[in-house]
Amino acid sequence: MDDTESEFDHRLTDPTLPNEIALSVVSAGSIGQCITLAANPNLSAEAQARLADHTEEVVAESLLLNQTISPASVSKLLARWKVQPELANQAKHHVNAPDSIKVTLEVGTMTWASLDRFLENQGATSGERKTLATYMGTEESGTLGEVWARIRALA
Repeated sequence: MDDTESEFDHRLTDPTLPNEIALSVVSAGSIGQCITLAANPNLSAEAQARLADHTEEVVAESLLLNQTISPASVSKLLARWKVQPELANQAKHHVNAPDSIKVTLEVGTMTWASLDRFLENQGATSGERKTLATYMGTEESGTLGEVWARIRALA
């Protein structure tokens, strides 16, 4: 790889990268360039969707490491890669996984970031947040949907 190629690859993670360039990389770039592009925190919905449709699993893995991808992109990745258990699990636990997926997960397996986004989406009170925290790390707590229903019933 020459210096010009290296400089171009480095620009792929620049949040100001024009969408036209991102889309052209997804269409005609190398796998390595798509992996690098997947880390860009400012990808358009179209670029995310195209990366989510990429045939290489490593591109999907890289896109899932990006904490700024949309719930729609997480859903698309989950649908595309559901036959790959590790990748599907990573998508289900992504901070931006749709709430409809999160409610099916065991509370004890979720990250705080993912739970926090769910609580934010639900308009949770500080009391509800504290109650949910008591369920973290317990094996018999149940799914987020079950636990959330119990917490809301108490309110």
